[in-house]
Amino acid sequence: MADLHKCVSPSTRSLLLLLRTLHAINCNYASLIDFLAAVEEERETDTKNGLIMFYPLHESEFISSKLTNKLLCQVHDPLLLCSGYLSASWCQALAIECPFLFSFTTRRTFFELSSFGAT
Repeated sequence: MADLHKCVSPSTRSLLLLLRTLHAINCNYASLIDFLAAVEEERETDTKNGLIMFYPLHESEFISSKLTNKLLCQVHDPLLLCSGYLSASWCQALAIECPFLFSFTTRRTFFELSSFGAT
């Protein structure tokens, strides 16, 4: 999160780090459950009673509609596009460090417009 240090406050960085961690746990839940089951078996306890089962969230649960709208407003602002300021803003740092906050189409739109400019 090196780029985000310049763009956001310390409390926001902490929140984004927590979201990244929760997203990583959610994406790797099967491995985590297998690991926890192996640990419980080593302790010789009943794994059915010792584990708390959870189900992964859908990827769309991590998408922030407010951030997506704000990014799309930035992307579609002709003054920002023409000046080249879009690629140097908080948008790029957040899209790189926390891509799960945006839908694929939003990330693709941002990539195309920040890399190739408006046509």
